[in-house]
Amino acid sequence: ADDLEADLDDLDDMGDDESDDGGEENLDAVLAGLAAPAGGGVAALARLSASDRYRRHVSAIETFAAREAEPGSIGVGDDDAEYVLIVESNEILIKIDAEVHQLHRYVNDVYAKKFPELDTLVPSKMEYMRVVDRMRNEMDMTAVDLSDVLPPTVVMVVSVTGSTTSGQPLGAGELDECVAGCAECFRLERDKGTILSYLESRMSVLAPNLTRLVGSSLAAMLVGMAGGLEKLAHVPACNLTVMGQEKRHLAGFGMTAGLPHTGVLYFSDLVQAAPPALRRKALKIVAAKSSLAVRLDAFGNRHDGDVAAADGWRDEIAAKIEKACEPPKAQKVKALPPPDIMTGKKKRGG
Repeated sequence: ADDLEADLDDLDDMGDDESDDGGEENLDAVLAGLAAPAGGGVAALARLSASDRYRRHVSAIETFAAREAEPGSIGVGDDDAEYVLIVESNEILIKIDAEVHQLHRYVNDVYAKKFPELDTLVPSKMEYMRVVDRMRNEMDMTAVDLSDVLPPTVVMVVSVTGSTTSGQPLGAGELDECVAGCAECFRLERDKGTILSYLESRMSVLAPNLTRLVGSSLAAMLVGMAGGLEKLAHVPACNLTVMGQEKRHLAGFGMTAGLPHTGVLYFSDLVQAAPPALRRKALKIVAAKSSLAVRLDAFGNRHDGDVAAADGWRDEIAAKIEKACEPPKAQKVKALPPPDIMTGKKKRGG
């Protein structure tokens, strides 16, 4: 008890030694930090487009996209430059999505002073950025044309809500930050479209059977997430069903899957063509055939461009789904046999 009392006395003495001017300076520094943009603004958040690796990657994709892809022109291994570029593109796409998310959150926080209800009316990130870039500091919603950005019903809701909002116009610095964030998101979106179009054009050469089975975009995503075609060939079919599973954050308390036990293969045309009650079953069938297609592309003769096996698997999957959709056969009413009155039967127990 005596030691605790002595420690408390020392703390009181330390508090008395501090000058009032120092406390005011510390308070001013805290208030300045709160007033400053989170993370230093758009310039601090937009680190991807400023990196040399990102610029080299986009430049290399533009160079290879100008060439015509031929069967056998892309090898499977780290010694092939175009194959390494295809594998690394998925990592770049993930970083693009993460940076767009950060920029959207920052612009949302700044623009909430002017239109706090906009984020609930326009949940899509890129649509939100386009609306902010078009609306800017305009308080008269009749002077803002959003017909080419949003559907007509959403445009009406945004216009009515914007006319009655309690928001205030932004300052010049805040508006410049929002416009810069929107421009950076648009630039990243264009680069993402360039990378995706390049990957889709090369998937028919790198993995022709997988591309014919699930489509070029899904094939590119699977190859990129696995880290290469050979690594994807070693993934079992049960794990293919959950590759690329989307998860959402629960207000900082954890993450949960939006569609549990489903990955990017769930959005293939074969699975989506099935009724909702049978999509899980269709997903397992598509994953099993996709595993075979990947192994055929990785270790088989894929340079001849023969996709007859994939076409046969598509027909087989469609037939299985169609058979699963058929109603069960009605049970036939079987008549009872006629009673044998003339011939007695021995019955035990009476």
